[in-house]
Amino acid sequence: MTNRRCPLCRGTKVRNKFQVDAFGIVACQKCGFVFLANPAPPENEQENYESYFKSSQLADYTKDSSDAAIREAWRINEQRIAWVKQFTAGGRLLDIGCGRGFFLSHARKNGFDVRGVEISVSAAKYASEHFGVPVHICNLDVENNMDESYDVVTLWHVLEHFHDPRAVLENVRRLLKPGGRLFIEVPNLNSLKFRLSTPGRRWQGGNHPRYHRSFFTRKTLRRVLQTCGFDIDNTPPVNYDLQSNPAVRRAKHCLNAFHLDSFLNETATAGH
Repeated sequence: MTNRRCPLCRGTKVRNKFQVDAFGIVACQKCGFVFLANPAPPENEQENYESYFKSSQLADYTKDSSDAAIREAWRINEQRIAWVKQFTAGGRLLDIGCGRGFFLSHARKNGFDVRGVEISVSAAKYASEHFGVPVHICNLDVENNMDESYDVVTLWHVLEHFHDPRAVLENVRRLLKPGGRLFIEVPNLNSLKFRLSTPGRRWQGGNHPRYHRSFFTRKTLRRVLQTCGFDIDNTPPVNYDLQSNPAVRRAKHCLNAFHLDSFLNETATAGH
């Protein structure tokens, strides 16, 4: 175990919450935030993600790809950019943790001037070579010297990977223009699926302590956003229509309405 402070309130007193192999997951006694107590040092993270992207096989990224996972990713990103466009028609967009640039390709096709941030050199290279998008290679847990400004910043399943999500969001707040908009999605620690899964299976879903350093509920996600100076819109959560079965779709929409689905998404604006 470590003396790691709570990433949300900086408290020092914790209680054990879960033990997953060698990973100790604790809850802050002051604010209730759940986080990994013994992560690897931030300086060692790049090797972890280089290995992840190197080991992942990849088919062509198209709507009709031969790979079902790629087809689903394409449909998700189409729905994400549609969500973004409900609030803003264009402008400069930064995707943090952009991976191989899939979402950025959708955003550019929809009129946005796009940039990416990515820790993996190989993933950033793929994004640049296949989609022609500029990607800044860095770990925002270590480097916080970006000085551009953006109308939109997106973090799709990225915030949970950082050692200090609060510091990252404070930096994102600085990068956004006054009134600029943040779109964020994270795994939901309070999901019905996670709560009902057996201890041996619950970590096979959206929460992975090998890569994730923080574990959010709707309450703690909103708290950290507000702490970092964001104004949260009380808009309905996004429902990804990926299931062909109408009954399954209705069930997922119901779970989402009560913030019990596998993922949480929020949009917020940077105050003036």
